[in-house]
Amino acid sequence: MNRTAVTPRRPLTVTAALALAFGSLGALGCGSDSEEEAREQAEQIQEDVRQAVQEAQQGSQKQIERAEEKAQQAQEEIDEALEDAQEEAEDGSGTPSY
Repeated sequence: MNRTAVTPRRPLTVTAALALAFGSLGALGCGSDSEEEAREQAEQIQEDVRQAVQEAQQGSQKQIERAEEKAQQAQEEIDEALEDAQEEAEDGSGTPSY
């Protein structure tokens, strides 16, 4: 079973976006004559970060739901196989052929 398929990749993207956003926040005041412009840029960066975090959470939730569905399907297949094996054992037709 490939466990890395369940691991969300979006948190890495969000981390990178946050690093860029905070780096941009530090440079906002440099060379800018307008406090209003700097404030607007900071607000845009905050909105971009909020949006990236929300998208990452949605992506992670979808991956979790897919993993749960696959686990449920696997459990159903296991239960069915166990029932079949038990029926074969009760009927005596479950003798292994070597």
